[in-house]
Amino acid sequence: MDSRRQRGQKRAVRELAQREYEEAKAEERHRIEQEVTSSRRAVYGIPTQGAITQVEKEQIREVYRNLWDVVQIQTQDLSEAKETLGQMLDQAARTGDDMLARVAYQRALDIGAQPSALGDFGMQAIVDRYLADKPQEAKALERYNNALQAANQAKNPESLLAQALTGRMFAS
Repeated sequence: MDSRRQRGQKRAVRELAQREYEEAKAEERHRIEQEVTSSRRAVYGIPTQGAITQVEKEQIREVYRNLWDVVQIQTQDLSEAKETLGQMLDQAARTGDDMLARVAYQRALDIGAQPSALGDFGMQAIVDRYLADKPQEAKALERYNNALQAANQAKNPESLLAQALTGRMFAS
């Protein structure tokens, strides 16, 4: 009778530990997802500082969307995108067009993130050039990259293996 009760107690302890472990994993996944979302917004958000009304903010967003469409069309040929985006950064610097510079930077991020045997198509140079005098935005990109790295690590096979082995400990 005592051995049955002990087995029952051990099973109850294992089940409790397994439940707590699963909850902790879920909380960590949620935390990582929230960090990716928050840091992505910091990098890709449309700056609307100075806009007073919601209508003005929407007008800024509309200008951004139109500019984004133009930049995407002009950089469809990825082999020429570095030169095109570099010219856009030059134009933005000459005219003080912060939105054009930001769109060129964001497009460089997107192109550079595409998997390719050709590397990042020279996009890191565009990103570095944009961030050269923007320490806050450089920190935002670093935070975003760290969040993406944490999310990828949580999904990689080694991490999954470690989770499975830990999970097996609780199943015994």
